[in-house]
This record gives sequence, C-alpha cells and structure tokens, in this order.
Amino acid sequence: MQTILILILTVFITIFATQNADITTISFLWWHMQASLAIVIAVCLLSGISMTLLALIPKLLRHRKDTKQLQDKLDTLLTENSQRKP
Repeated sequence: MQTILILILTVFITIFATQNADITTISFLWWHMQASLAIVIAVCLLSGISMTLLALIPKLLRHRKDTKQLQDKLDTLLTENSQRKP
C-alpha cells in the first residue's frame, strides 16, 4: 500500500514539474534570479513547512514536559492508592 502511494505521489510530482517547467524571474530588492516555476514553488513549500515546524517546537517541548509531570503525578497517586487498600 505504501509503495502504491509513493508511486502515485511520484507521478503527480512528475506531472506537476513538467507542466510548470517555464522559467520565471524572482526579484527581491536588488537581487534577481531565474529558475523553473516548479523549483520555485517547491522551495517556497519547503520553506513554509520548515518555518511551521520551527514555530511548533516550543509548544511540542512544553507539551512533552507537561505530559511527563502529569505521568509522574499519576504514578504517585496510583502508588499511594495501592498502599491504602487493605
């Protein structure tokens, strides 16, 4: 199943790249560059994904810390509860 999905994704990427092979000019301030439109779109997509992941790291770390604290508290409560039973 995974191989089929990878194959389908590869076909879509190939079609996308061939349909967007036109050269485009990118300008930023005094910097100008020409590249394939497919490459420009792919770089923008990867940049967006990278920035999103970087923005999520602090939240993920905080959740991991909170989960660890709650797990420790649960373990303590379960231990205390098992000691109280006759």
